[in-house]
Formats: sequence, C-alpha cells, structure tokens
Amino acid sequence: MKRASFLLLAIIAMFGLVSCELISSMFGAKPAATTQYSEWWIKGSFDAWADLPHHFLAIDELNAKKLTFVIDNLYPIDYEFVLVSPGATSATTDDVEVKYSTDDNIAPDTQVTMTGTKNASFTAAKKSYTVTVDITDAAAPKMTLVSGSVAVLALTEAVLASNLKVKGDQFSIGWTETAGTYTAATKTVSWDLTASSLTGAFGFSSLDGFLKGVTFTSPATAGACTTADTLSTTASDNATIKSIPKKDSVYTVSVLLDAAATTVATKYKVSIALKTVGTTAWVFTAPTDIYVVGSLAGATGMTAWSEADTGRAKVTLASGKATLTFTANATGKQEFKYATAAASGWNNLVGYSAGAATTTGVTLADSGGNFSFTATTGKIYTIVVDFSGTYSSTNIAVVTVTEQ
Repeated sequence: MKRASFLLLAIIAMFGLVSCELISSMFGAKPAATTQYSEWWIKGSFDAWADLPHHFLAIDELNAKKLTFVIDNLYPIDYEFVLVSPGATSATTDDVEVKYSTDDNIAPDTQVTMTGTKNASFTAAKKSYTVTVDITDAAAPKMTLVSGSVAVLALTEAVLASNLKVKGDQFSIGWTETAGTYTAATKTVSWDLTASSLTGAFGFSSLDGFLKGVTFTSPATAGACTTADTLSTTASDNATIKSIPKKDSVYTVSVLLDAAATTVATKYKVSIALKTVGTTAWVFTAPTDIYVVGSLAGATGMTAWSEADTGRAKVTLASGKATLTFTANATGKQEFKYATAAASGWNNLVGYSAGAATTTGVTLADSGGNFSFTATTGKIYTIVVDFSGTYSSTNIAVVTVTEQ
C-alpha cells in the first residue's frame, strides 16, 4: 500500500503539469468555487454612494451578458442606486452612470430598462435584493430587483443613531465624518463641537442620505439653545450657524430621532446650544492668493472640481482684489467656489452662502452652495473677489462677475 502511494506521488512529480485542483480532488477535496466579475459596477445609498472600492457585478457562469449584485442588510426605507458601465455607452473610455427614466420607485421582481437621467429607487421590504442586469444591449440594459426571502431589518432609533455622523468646516472637525453620543432615553444623538469658521457650513451623513438645509442664529449666552428645526436631503445649502460670538465657542449639536416617522423631515430634528462662549475674537486678514475651484469652461489651469491645488486657478490679490478673466469655450451654467489658503482640499471653501454676490454685472445665483452664472461661448468673463471692504470684521468678500 505504501509503495502504491509513493508511486502515485512520483507520477505527479514526474509530469509536473497536474493542477492543484486535480491533486486536491485526488485526495477528496473539491476545488474552491471562483467568481468572475464584470467591469460594470454599482453604487448607491445602500453604502453612502461610495466610489471606492467599486462594487463590481458578478458574471453569470452560463451567460456572460447576465450580471448580478446583492444589496444586503436593508431597512424599510427608500434606497437609490445607479449602474456604472466601463465606457460602453460613451465614445470615451470614461465610466458612465446608467440611470432610470423616472423618479418612481421600481417594483421588485419586475424587469425595467435602465435608460434616463434619474437614480433608480426602491422601497425595501426584504433584507436583501439581487440586482440582475442583462447587458445584451449595453446602451439600454434590462434590470430586475429580485427579492430575497428574509424580512427587512427592523428600523430603530439606535440604528438611525449608528448611521448618523456630522461633518463640516464650520467646526474644527472639518469634513471628517464624526460619530456622536446616542442617549436612548431621549432618542437623541449629540456632539460637542468647537467653532472654527464664521461662514462655514455642516451637515449629517445618515441612513437616509446627507441631511442639511437649516440655518441657526447663535444664542448669545452660554447655556441658551435654539428651537429644533427639520433637516432635509433635498435642500440646496448645507446647515450653518450665523453670528458665532467667538472663534473657539463650543456648541452642543443635538438630533432628535423618530424611527417610526414616514418622512425625513420628521425623522430627524436638529437643535443647537451654545455650551461655552469662546475667548478668541474673530479677526480676518485678506489672503495673498485665492484658489478658484469649480467648473468654468475655458478657465486656464483648472480641472473641474479639483481637490488638489494643481487643478485650481491660483489668483494673486492686487489692491485687495483677486481677478480671474477667461474666455468661455462652452455655453451653459458655470459654477465655482474659492479657497483662501493652499492645500485646503474640500475644507473652508467659500461659496454663495458664505459670500456676498453683487447685483451688478452678470447675475449670480446659488447652485447647491456654489456661485453660479450662465456663460456664452466666445464671451470674456471677469470674476472679481473683493476683500478690500468689511472683510476684516465679517469674513465676507464681495464677488462680481462681468461679461465683455
């Protein structure tokens, strides 16, 4: 018996071409199953619209045009998602978001065609759904949400609290998501946050999306608080606190939760209390340079919404003013903000809600907190950010855009 075993191993060693899987099967072990993945991927509110790592769709073993992805651990709320194709529906090699045709929720277990400009949405009644996609026609893929068998997870205030995080450059935490302290007895999540910007903003990542859209006037005395206000996922601006008395003032931000509520506005209510008045007065010195970030068609040195300074237009002040002139090479909406320091990333960007737009020149509008105006191809536009007025006391520069 021992000779037979040695003989078998000798034969395997002699030929050297026997696979690991075959050797394993010879000794009773089955090879591990492998899954092949497509270059198509999916992103959505089920994981806070994370781009990385990509959630690639699995390729069916029998049909390479059939792809699947399981969305799991769902609660009885609305979810949104988009498919992303590897440039298959575009003349470029860039990834392309593949969307749905209407705002209506998709019925599970019913095939739909993914063409349009709207995020696909559905209300979860099951803990999981398998997103099944047929890409035979890559420009108009067929998609079905196949219901799982397990009931949807129970939604409680504790679940809402574990998914609620605050971020914003109004406070010293910047745009770093920060968890709060949940108090079950009062169904509230709270944070003690130190102010760092008189004109900054903040908001909350949540199970229901990004919550924003409230404006508070700071209480003047320590211990005073505001009336609770409702948060929104659709407001154009982030939340903000006006008239912060001192730079290092500390606020207790509290969010009251109601898991049984049927709308976001009643599910989350926020209030602020001035815990301590700071000791450092607000003093603002005009910068030497600003860094214009956004989407300005034709502006030299700019990459659309670059986080790095290398894709932003650096403008040096002269007589207290920063002036950027460019010739538009496309007609349509232009949007921008600016940073007053290098390497700012997404922190402390100044936009419409934190600036002052003049009524002269081209009309400036608020577009999600950005300065916005409409340009015409071939026209010359000059953006002036003026720090020479009351900026030293208000932290607000005046922004003007003119057309030639």
